[in-house]
Amino acid sequence: MDSVLLINPPSGSTICKSFTMPLGVCALKAYLKKNGVINTSVLDLNIKSFLNAEHKYLWEDEKLKYWLYEDLFYKKILPILDIDNMLRQIFAKNPDVIGFTVNAASIHSALYLIREIKKHTKVRVVAGGALCHENNAKIFLNSGVDAVVIGEGEETLLELVNDFTLHKGVYMLDDGKPVYGGKRDLLDIETLPFPDFDDIIDDYCNIGSHVWVSTSFVRGCPNKCAFCEESPFWNRVRQRSPEKIVEELTFLKERYNTNYFYKSDSILAANPKTLERVCDYIIDNNLQLHWFSQARLDKWLTKDLLVKMSKAGCTDLSFGAESGSQKVLDFMHKNTNVSEMVRIIKEARQAGINVNITLMVGAPKENLIDFLKP
Repeated sequence: MDSVLLINPPSGSTICKSFTMPLGVCALKAYLKKNGVINTSVLDLNIKSFLNAEHKYLWEDEKLKYWLYEDLFYKKILPILDIDNMLRQIFAKNPDVIGFTVNAASIHSALYLIREIKKHTKVRVVAGGALCHENNAKIFLNSGVDAVVIGEGEETLLELVNDFTLHKGVYMLDDGKPVYGGKRDLLDIETLPFPDFDDIIDDYCNIGSHVWVSTSFVRGCPNKCAFCEESPFWNRVRQRSPEKIVEELTFLKERYNTNYFYKSDSILAANPKTLERVCDYIIDNNLQLHWFSQARLDKWLTKDLLVKMSKAGCTDLSFGAESGSQKVLDFMHKNTNVSEMVRIIKEARQAGINVNITLMVGAPKENLIDFLKP
């Protein structure tokens, strides 16, 4: 059976609250091991690079642009990364297959590492994650990636490990041209094993006073904002049951001795009933959790629900407000209302929840008056 190494490449600080564990590679590890690929491990080069770096300020949120833009990455970030040490850690695992998770902040470090890996070995390299889609497939394949996984990766990666040929959900090169294996059916997310953070937990224990463990309540989003890749990536929204969510939270709390969780979804839930039942379970069983999440400003976020969320341990919410102009919001297909947004933000604060708001500047059709609207 092949040995698999799953890598979270350097990407800077990804969450303003704290360093949080990469959920994707740890979920993939759990799935592979459940399905017989026992020799699977995770290497989190982001947290290891931070712990070893002299210039830790480059992991601060305001330095994210250095990771996002290629010219700044090569000027500011690459010189402080110990690439040779990373390669030694990778090759020490002697993997048959290496999987990289890639997002906007890690694409440059990932591609650089992949090119360096391919200079020394013919190990098979797979790339997946948010930046892996049809428009980028050729970039990855021309940089040494052998297979690009589109969308959720559990079944696809398992098939590649067992038989490294073209499968559904995969781009590969054929005679120098990218070919696609076709769209894959979606998984039943209720059947997935809980993520496995065993390989990286010790590194995260060295940061701050709390270990924030990543979890997920839902895959996808019911909305289709014009600028967002969430819906295309996950295809459609799939909600985990409240029972399964709480079972995972309880398991992770006990296994990693922590009460702190980062909910890595872009939304709170597909519907308010699920979120309310999760909160009821947490409160009724006195789990004493602390958690934070990104969220849409959906009108079903009532004052009562926000109060219940606070009682269930929700400490922070990061709302994707995008704009204070209804015209701009409508053009973005946000399906949100400015007056409702203001209400929710105020009531979240009144409930004792810290609020962070993200805004977009320079959207199509936005003018100065739109920009200045509160």
